[in-house]
Amino acid sequence: MMPLRARSADARFGATLDSLMLRRDRAATHEGANFGAHAVFKELAERLLAEVKPGQKVLEVDAATGIITRLLLARGVEVTALEPSSAFVNKFLNQIDDEHLTVIEGFTENLPPTDEPYDQAVISFPARRGIGLLTLLTELAPLVQRRILVIMPDDGSLDWAYLARGAALEGFEVTLRFITEHAQPDDLLSRAANKDATDREIVGVDHGGVESDVGAEKPDGGTAAGPTKCPYLIQDIDLIRRAVLIRVERSTELRPIRGEEAWALAARTIHVPYPVPRGAATRLVRYFMAGGDRAVLITTHSDGLIRLYGNLRTAAHRIARDEVTVRRVDEGIQLLLIPRVEREG
Repeated sequence: MMPLRARSADARFGATLDSLMLRRDRAATHEGANFGAHAVFKELAERLLAEVKPGQKVLEVDAATGIITRLLLARGVEVTALEPSSAFVNKFLNQIDDEHLTVIEGFTENLPPTDEPYDQAVISFPARRGIGLLTLLTELAPLVQRRILVIMPDDGSLDWAYLARGAALEGFEVTLRFITEHAQPDDLLSRAANKDATDREIVGVDHGGVESDVGAEKPDGGTAAGPTKCPYLIQDIDLIRRAVLIRVERSTELRPIRGEEAWALAARTIHVPYPVPRGAATRLVRYFMAGGDRAVLITTHSDGLIRLYGNLRTAAHRIARDEVTVRRVDEGIQLLLIPRVEREG
Protein backbone atom coordinates (compact mmCIF):
# COMPACT_ATOMS: atom_id res chain seq x y z
CA MET A 1 0.00 0.00 0.00
CA MET A 2 1.05 3.58 -0.55
CA PRO A 3 2.64 5.13 2.58
CA LEU A 4 0.83 8.03 4.21
CA ARG A 5 3.42 10.69 3.40
CA ALA A 6 3.43 9.71 -0.28
CA ARG A 7 -0.21 10.72 -0.61
CA SER A 8 0.11 14.41 -1.43
CA ALA A 9 -3.16 16.13 -2.27
CA ASP A 10 -3.72 18.44 -5.21
CA ALA A 11 -3.87 21.98 -3.81
CA ARG A 12 -7.30 22.51 -5.33
CA PHE A 13 -8.85 19.73 -3.34
CA GLY A 14 -7.86 20.37 0.29
CA ALA A 15 -5.17 19.49 2.80
CA THR A 16 -2.90 16.44 2.83
CA LEU A 17 -3.58 13.56 5.21
CA ASP A 18 -0.47 14.56 7.15
CA SER A 19 -1.85 17.96 8.08
CA LEU A 20 -5.28 16.53 8.83
CA MET A 21 -3.75 13.97 11.18
CA LEU A 22 -1.87 16.69 13.05
CA ARG A 23 -5.16 18.53 13.61
CA ARG A 24 -6.95 15.35 14.63
CA ASP A 25 -4.28 14.42 17.18
CA ARG A 26 -4.37 17.96 18.54
CA ALA A 27 -8.16 17.79 18.85
CA ALA A 28 -7.92 14.44 20.65
CA THR A 29 -5.52 15.97 23.15
CA HIS A 30 -7.31 19.26 23.79
CA GLU A 31 -11.00 18.40 23.31
CA GLY A 32 -10.93 14.85 24.63
CA ALA A 33 -14.32 13.24 25.15
CA ASN A 34 -16.06 16.42 23.93
CA PHE A 35 -14.72 15.91 20.42
CA GLY A 36 -17.67 15.45 18.07
CA ALA A 37 -20.27 15.51 20.84
CA HIS A 38 -21.84 18.70 19.52
CA ALA A 39 -22.38 17.11 16.08
CA VAL A 40 -24.47 14.09 17.16
CA PHE A 41 -28.11 14.62 18.11
CA LYS A 42 -31.21 12.50 18.64
CA GLU A 43 -32.71 12.71 15.16
CA LEU A 44 -29.39 11.89 13.50
CA ALA A 45 -28.83 8.88 15.76
CA GLU A 46 -32.33 7.54 15.05
CA ARG A 47 -31.93 7.92 11.29
CA LEU A 48 -28.55 6.21 11.31
CA LEU A 49 -29.72 3.26 13.44
CA ALA A 50 -32.69 2.79 11.11
CA GLU A 51 -30.18 2.03 8.33
CA VAL A 52 -28.51 -0.88 10.15
CA LYS A 53 -29.89 -4.15 11.50
CA PRO A 54 -28.87 -6.20 14.54
CA GLY A 55 -26.28 -8.82 13.69
CA GLN A 56 -24.86 -6.95 10.72
CA LYS A 57 -21.11 -6.61 10.33
CA VAL A 58 -20.35 -2.88 10.13
CA LEU A 59 -17.08 -1.06 9.50
CA GLU A 60 -16.96 2.37 11.16
CA VAL A 61 -14.37 4.75 9.70
CA ASP A 62 -12.98 7.66 11.76
CA ALA A 63 -14.57 6.40 14.98
CA ALA A 64 -12.91 9.13 17.12
CA THR A 65 -14.18 8.97 20.72
CA GLY A 66 -16.70 6.23 19.95
CA ILE A 67 -19.98 8.15 20.11
CA ILE A 68 -21.35 6.48 16.97
CA THR A 69 -19.55 3.25 17.93
CA ARG A 70 -21.56 2.93 21.14
CA LEU A 71 -24.81 3.59 19.29
CA LEU A 72 -24.06 0.83 16.80
CA LEU A 73 -23.12 -1.61 19.56
CA ALA A 74 -26.37 -0.82 21.39
CA ARG A 75 -28.18 -1.68 18.17
CA GLY A 76 -26.66 -5.16 18.30
CA VAL A 77 -24.18 -4.65 15.48
CA GLU A 78 -20.75 -6.27 15.08
CA VAL A 79 -18.50 -3.20 14.81
CA THR A 80 -14.98 -2.82 13.48
CA ALA A 81 -13.92 0.70 14.53
CA LEU A 82 -11.18 2.19 12.36
CA GLU A 83 -9.46 5.31 13.71
CA PRO A 84 -6.17 6.86 12.52
CA SER A 85 -5.40 8.83 15.70
CA SER A 86 -3.60 6.82 18.39
CA ALA A 87 -4.83 9.31 21.01
CA PHE A 88 -8.47 8.52 20.22
CA VAL A 89 -7.76 4.79 20.08
CA ASN A 90 -5.90 4.59 23.39
CA LYS A 91 -7.96 7.06 25.42
CA PHE A 92 -11.45 6.17 24.25
CA LEU A 93 -12.03 3.30 21.82
CA ASN A 94 -9.91 0.79 23.74
CA GLN A 95 -11.88 1.65 26.87
CA ILE A 96 -15.14 0.32 25.39
CA ASP A 97 -15.65 -3.12 26.85
CA ASP A 98 -17.76 -5.03 24.34
CA GLU A 99 -17.06 -8.39 22.75
CA HIS A 100 -18.74 -7.26 19.54
CA LEU A 101 -16.18 -4.47 19.01
CA THR A 102 -12.86 -4.69 17.16
CA VAL A 103 -10.63 -1.59 17.22
CA ILE A 104 -8.02 -0.99 14.50
CA GLU A 105 -5.66 1.99 14.48
CA GLY A 106 -4.97 3.30 11.00
CA PHE A 107 -6.53 3.89 7.60
CA THR A 108 -8.32 1.57 5.19
CA GLU A 109 -4.92 0.29 4.07
CA ASN A 110 -4.37 -1.07 7.58
CA LEU A 111 -7.47 -3.26 7.57
CA PRO A 112 -6.60 -6.97 7.69
CA PRO A 113 -7.70 -9.04 4.68
CA THR A 114 -11.05 -10.77 5.06
CA ASP A 115 -12.95 -13.31 2.96
CA GLU A 116 -16.28 -11.96 4.21
CA PRO A 117 -17.05 -8.34 3.28
CA TYR A 118 -18.72 -5.96 5.70
CA ASP A 119 -22.47 -5.55 5.35
CA GLN A 120 -22.12 -1.77 5.56
CA ALA A 121 -19.58 0.92 6.28
CA VAL A 122 -20.28 4.06 8.31
CA ILE A 123 -18.02 7.08 7.86
CA SER A 124 -18.79 9.33 10.80
CA PHE A 125 -17.73 12.97 10.30
CA PRO A 126 -14.64 12.02 8.25
CA ALA A 127 -11.22 13.51 8.88
CA ARG A 128 -10.48 13.63 5.17
CA ARG A 129 -11.61 16.56 3.09
CA GLY A 130 -11.89 17.36 -0.60
CA ILE A 131 -10.68 14.70 -3.00
CA GLY A 132 -9.69 12.51 -0.06
CA LEU A 133 -13.38 11.80 0.60
CA LEU A 134 -13.96 10.47 -2.90
CA THR A 135 -10.77 8.42 -2.68
CA LEU A 136 -12.02 6.95 0.60
CA LEU A 137 -15.26 5.80 -1.05
CA THR A 138 -13.40 4.00 -3.83
CA GLU A 139 -11.14 2.33 -1.24
CA LEU A 140 -14.10 1.12 0.81
CA ALA A 141 -16.31 -0.06 -2.06
CA PRO A 142 -14.59 -3.47 -2.53
CA LEU A 143 -14.82 -4.14 1.23
CA VAL A 144 -18.58 -3.56 1.55
CA GLN A 145 -21.37 -5.63 0.03
CA ARG A 146 -24.38 -3.39 0.72
CA ARG A 147 -23.81 0.33 1.17
CA ILE A 148 -21.63 3.06 2.63
CA LEU A 149 -23.21 5.64 4.92
CA VAL A 150 -21.44 8.98 5.26
CA ILE A 151 -22.38 11.39 8.05
CA MET A 152 -21.19 14.95 7.40
CA PRO A 153 -21.95 18.31 8.98
CA ASP A 154 -24.11 20.70 6.99
CA ASP A 155 -21.57 23.48 7.16
CA GLY A 156 -20.01 26.09 4.92
CA SER A 157 -17.46 23.73 3.40
CA LEU A 158 -20.06 22.10 1.10
CA ASP A 159 -17.84 19.01 0.94
CA TRP A 160 -20.97 16.87 1.25
CA ALA A 161 -22.36 18.29 -2.00
CA TYR A 162 -19.22 17.73 -4.00
CA LEU A 163 -18.70 14.28 -2.54
CA ALA A 164 -22.20 13.29 -3.69
CA ARG A 165 -21.61 14.74 -7.14
CA GLY A 166 -18.21 13.10 -7.54
CA ALA A 167 -19.52 9.74 -6.31
CA ALA A 168 -22.39 9.87 -8.81
CA LEU A 169 -19.91 10.50 -11.63
CA GLU A 170 -17.89 7.52 -10.40
CA GLY A 171 -20.92 5.28 -10.96
CA PHE A 172 -22.30 5.08 -7.42
CA GLU A 173 -25.98 5.40 -6.61
CA VAL A 174 -26.17 8.31 -4.17
CA THR A 175 -29.01 9.40 -1.88
CA LEU A 176 -28.83 12.48 0.37
CA ARG A 177 -30.93 13.05 3.46
CA PHE A 178 -30.77 16.30 5.42
CA ILE A 179 -31.41 15.83 9.13
CA THR A 180 -32.27 18.72 11.45
CA GLU A 181 -32.48 18.77 15.21
CA HIS A 182 -36.09 19.15 16.35
CA ALA A 183 -35.27 21.04 19.52
CA GLN A 184 -38.11 22.55 21.50
CA PRO A 185 -38.41 26.34 21.21
CA ASP A 186 -37.86 26.73 24.97
CA ASP A 187 -34.55 24.89 24.69
CA LEU A 188 -33.36 27.16 21.92
CA LEU A 189 -34.57 30.28 23.70
CA SER A 190 -32.70 29.33 26.83
CA ARG A 191 -29.56 28.76 24.81
CA ALA A 192 -30.00 32.07 23.03
CA ALA A 193 -30.52 33.81 26.36
CA ASN A 194 -27.01 32.80 27.30
CA LYS A 195 -25.86 34.76 24.25
CA ASP A 196 -27.81 37.89 25.29
CA ALA A 197 -29.99 37.47 22.19
CA THR A 198 -32.93 39.72 21.43
CA ASP A 199 -36.25 38.66 19.95
CA ARG A 200 -36.51 38.77 16.17
CA GLU A 201 -38.95 37.53 13.55
CA ILE A 202 -38.29 35.33 10.54
CA VAL A 203 -40.68 35.25 7.60
CA GLY A 204 -42.11 32.01 6.25
CA VAL A 205 -40.92 29.55 8.92
CA ASP A 206 -43.25 27.59 11.17
CA HIS A 207 -42.66 26.12 14.62
CA GLY A 208 -41.05 23.01 13.20
CA GLY A 209 -38.40 24.95 11.37
CA VAL A 210 -40.09 24.03 8.05
CA GLU A 211 -41.06 26.49 5.35
CA SER A 212 -44.70 27.44 5.80
CA ASP A 213 -47.33 28.64 3.36
CA VAL A 214 -48.06 32.30 3.94
CA GLY A 215 -51.67 32.97 3.04
CA ALA A 216 -52.73 29.36 3.73
CA GLU A 217 -56.37 28.68 4.51
CA LYS A 218 -57.34 28.95 8.19
CA PRO A 219 -59.65 26.43 9.88
CA ASP A 220 -62.43 29.03 9.87
CA GLY A 221 -62.18 29.48 6.11
CA GLY A 222 -60.10 32.64 6.14
CA THR A 223 -56.51 33.03 5.10
CA ALA A 224 -53.45 33.80 7.12
CA ALA A 225 -52.23 37.31 6.47
CA GLY A 226 -48.62 38.35 6.88
CA PRO A 227 -45.56 36.41 7.98
CA THR A 228 -45.62 33.47 10.36
CA LYS A 229 -43.72 34.06 13.59
CA CYS A 230 -40.78 31.80 14.17
CA PRO A 231 -40.03 30.52 17.69
CA TYR A 232 -36.31 30.71 16.88
CA LEU A 233 -34.31 33.88 17.09
CA ILE A 234 -32.09 34.73 14.17
CA GLN A 235 -29.08 33.85 16.32
CA ASP A 236 -30.65 30.46 17.08
CA ILE A 237 -30.45 29.25 13.49
CA ASP A 238 -26.77 28.43 14.02
CA LEU A 239 -27.68 26.63 17.26
CA ILE A 240 -29.97 24.15 15.49
CA ARG A 241 -27.74 21.23 14.67
CA ARG A 242 -27.86 19.86 11.13
CA ALA A 243 -26.23 16.93 9.39
CA VAL A 244 -26.22 15.26 6.00
CA LEU A 245 -26.54 11.48 5.72
CA ILE A 246 -25.22 10.27 2.36
CA ARG A 247 -26.11 6.73 1.31
CA VAL A 248 -23.74 5.38 -1.33
CA GLU A 249 -24.36 2.11 -3.16
CA ARG A 250 -22.53 0.58 -6.09
CA SER A 251 -24.45 0.77 -9.35
CA THR A 252 -23.61 0.41 -13.03
CA GLU A 253 -20.49 2.28 -14.06
CA LEU A 254 -21.48 5.32 -16.08
CA ARG A 255 -18.11 5.92 -17.69
CA PRO A 256 -14.43 5.60 -16.79
CA ILE A 257 -13.43 8.65 -14.72
CA ARG A 258 -10.75 9.28 -12.14
CA GLY A 259 -11.64 10.91 -8.86
CA GLU A 260 -9.38 13.87 -9.57
CA GLU A 261 -11.25 14.53 -12.82
CA ALA A 262 -14.64 14.44 -11.09
CA TRP A 263 -13.53 16.85 -8.39
CA ALA A 264 -11.82 19.15 -10.88
CA LEU A 265 -15.24 20.00 -12.29
CA ALA A 266 -15.79 22.02 -9.12
CA ALA A 267 -12.27 23.32 -8.45
CA ARG A 268 -10.57 25.15 -11.30
CA THR A 269 -7.17 26.77 -11.80
CA ILE A 270 -6.72 30.39 -12.96
CA HIS A 271 -3.25 31.51 -14.05
CA VAL A 272 -2.45 35.23 -13.72
CA PRO A 273 0.31 36.63 -15.96
CA TYR A 274 3.35 38.32 -14.42
CA PRO A 275 3.73 41.17 -13.70
CA VAL A 276 0.26 40.96 -12.17
CA PRO A 277 -2.03 43.54 -13.80
CA ARG A 278 -3.30 46.38 -11.67
CA GLY A 279 -6.66 45.59 -10.06
CA ALA A 280 -6.35 41.86 -10.80
CA ALA A 281 -7.09 40.83 -7.19
CA THR A 282 -10.37 42.74 -7.08
CA ARG A 283 -11.47 41.34 -10.44
CA LEU A 284 -10.55 37.79 -9.39
CA VAL A 285 -12.59 37.98 -6.18
CA ARG A 286 -15.62 39.41 -7.98
CA TYR A 287 -15.31 36.80 -10.73
CA PHE A 288 -15.09 34.03 -8.14
CA MET A 289 -18.19 35.23 -6.29
CA ALA A 290 -20.20 35.45 -9.51
CA GLY A 291 -18.96 32.20 -11.05
CA GLY A 292 -20.49 29.64 -8.69
CA ASP A 293 -17.24 27.75 -8.05
CA ARG A 294 -16.58 25.99 -4.75
CA ALA A 295 -12.89 26.87 -4.94
CA VAL A 296 -10.31 28.10 -7.38
CA LEU A 297 -6.53 27.82 -7.36
CA ILE A 298 -4.81 30.99 -8.56
CA THR A 299 -1.26 30.71 -9.85
CA THR A 300 1.31 33.22 -11.10
CA HIS A 301 5.09 33.60 -11.32
CA SER A 302 6.79 32.92 -7.98
CA ASP A 303 8.14 36.50 -7.87
CA GLY A 304 4.62 37.91 -7.81
CA LEU A 305 2.92 35.33 -5.60
CA ILE A 306 3.40 37.02 -2.21
CA ARG A 307 2.14 40.38 -3.42
CA LEU A 308 -0.86 38.82 -5.18
CA TYR A 309 -1.69 36.88 -2.00
CA GLY A 310 -1.72 40.10 0.03
CA ASN A 311 -3.84 41.88 -2.56
CA LEU A 312 -6.33 38.99 -2.67
CA ARG A 313 -6.66 39.01 1.12
CA THR A 314 -7.35 42.74 1.06
CA ALA A 315 -9.86 42.42 -1.79
CA ALA A 316 -11.68 39.50 -0.15
CA HIS A 317 -11.93 41.37 3.15
CA ARG A 318 -13.25 44.48 1.41
CA ILE A 319 -15.66 42.82 -1.02
CA ALA A 320 -16.63 39.47 0.52
CA ARG A 321 -15.37 39.23 4.08
CA ASP A 322 -18.10 36.78 5.17
CA GLU A 323 -18.27 34.80 1.91
CA VAL A 324 -14.73 34.14 0.69
CA THR A 325 -11.54 33.08 2.44
CA VAL A 326 -8.03 33.19 0.98
CA ARG A 327 -5.50 30.44 1.68
CA ARG A 328 -1.82 30.23 0.69
CA VAL A 329 -0.72 26.82 -0.60
CA ASP A 330 2.52 25.57 -2.16
CA GLU A 331 1.21 25.67 -5.72
CA GLY A 332 -0.48 29.06 -5.48
CA ILE A 333 -3.42 30.72 -3.71
CA GLN A 334 -6.84 29.24 -2.98
CA LEU A 335 -10.08 31.19 -2.97
CA LEU A 336 -12.67 29.21 -0.99
CA LEU A 337 -16.39 29.85 -0.73
CA ILE A 338 -17.96 30.20 2.72
CA PRO A 339 -21.72 30.10 2.01
CA ARG A 340 -22.97 30.33 5.60
CA VAL A 341 -22.27 33.42 7.65
CA GLU A 342 -21.25 32.73 11.24
CA ARG A 343 -22.74 35.22 13.69
CA GLU A 344 -21.00 36.20 16.85
CA GLY A 345 -22.79 35.64 20.13
